[in-house]
Amino acid sequence: MKNSKTKIFLLAFSMLYSLNFHAQSLSYTDFGILASQENYRGTARFNAMSGAFGALGGDVSSIYINPAGGAVFINSVFSGSISKNENDIISNYYDNKTLNNNSRFRASQFGAVFVHNNTDYKSSWNKFAIGLNYAITNDFTNNFSAKGNNNFATFVNHPYDNRNPITDYENARLQSLTNDIKGYSSAYTFSFSAEYEEYISVGASINLKHIDFVQNTYISEKNNDNDGNTLFADYSQYLSELSNGVSLGIGIISKPYQNLRLGLAYQSPTWYYDISEESNITDNDGFEGTTVIDANDINDRYTNNSNNNQLTSLKYKINTPSKLTGSAAYIFNQNGLISIDYTLSDYTELSLEGSDFSGENTNIQSILNNKVNTIKIGTEWRLKQWSFRGGYSYKENPYSRDISKKDIRGFSLGMGVNMNNTKFDISYENSTQTGNYDFYGEYNQIAPVKLDTDQSKITATLSFTL
Repeated sequence: MKNSKTKIFLLAFSMLYSLNFHAQSLSYTDFGILASQENYRGTARFNAMSGAFGALGGDVSSIYINPAGGAVFINSVFSGSISKNENDIISNYYDNKTLNNNSRFRASQFGAVFVHNNTDYKSSWNKFAIGLNYAITNDFTNNFSAKGNNNFATFVNHPYDNRNPITDYENARLQSLTNDIKGYSSAYTFSFSAEYEEYISVGASINLKHIDFVQNTYISEKNNDNDGNTLFADYSQYLSELSNGVSLGIGIISKPYQNLRLGLAYQSPTWYYDISEESNITDNDGFEGTTVIDANDINDRYTNNSNNNQLTSLKYKINTPSKLTGSAAYIFNQNGLISIDYTLSDYTELSLEGSDFSGENTNIQSILNNKVNTIKIGTEWRLKQWSFRGGYSYKENPYSRDISKKDIRGFSLGMGVNMNNTKFDISYENSTQTGNYDFYGEYNQIAPVKLDTDQSKITATLSFTL
């Protein structure tokens, strides 16, 4: 139990010294953008062609991009996929580089399309299909650390220093920074599609979405005074976001010529109607997070909010941007194909509800682009029972003014073998991105951590004709 003298001192301490409001965890705007961006984990065939299936259909994963793709199937099909993700992140903090590696396996996709051929010769609708698919839409699990010396101490005093004057530990010696994220987002897609006279396929879908996101961020500082004494400070923030949402999709695929396919699809905003947040980012003795401070010339250790016992909760909502996808594909008879998808999103549609988010929503309008482009190109070539695939993707940075956050470019490769009613496919994808992470966002004197990220994924899929 703190005595009254200690309480008064800590109040004065929080008012006079700049130790509070470290903000290394994601803001609400950042989380809204994270919920809006997707890296859909489809079948190996889908991934090998960079997901350019808007005009093709005929793959279980394609019904998420364009629900009309279910009616392209000739027979009912089931597929299941596992994937391995690997991230190599080089962090650079004041010319000190650290290599971080993360590797994990996931059951990334499973689903089926059930085809019913209409035998009623009087009807022009000759085929109907129902599609069910589960897929990981984002794998958040990642970890990186950095260390270096920015020559600027932010923890400069010890709360239990009763000396007069108190000691200033102003000589920065080392900062260790860690960002640890776990979780994923996923979507269950239910679609209905129909084919009209073998020239046009139409479809609609509902997507049930889920986000499970946990972030722990840490800062450790070692600072000296001018007499050889050292202050050690450990500061951490915890953030948990659990949410459920829903979106709707409609699409059409046409065959204006024998070998040409055109597609158009619209996916509504995702309405995340139930977001539950828990966090220790609350004011505890002037610190927004859990803090431990030691000094070799002071006997008592200062600890606040130990073991995250003081957590705050919040319920709110997010509406993500809608997507409009135009697609085209050319089929080279039985030899191969080439396909391209172009997706346009307006990120200023992103909005937060359920609390006072007026500042965040105003910020969204000023920092995000109203036109964000995504381009995917894929190709497939067949040799007897073998198929060989490749793809390229380009995802534009949604931030209108932050040049530190670069566009994402990626390529993909894959192959498959058709064994009568069974198919086995494998794909490899690689993407690179550079950007910054600002652990000390409130201090203009401190530069962010520079990150170079190389992400690779291997997916294997087994499919069966039902």
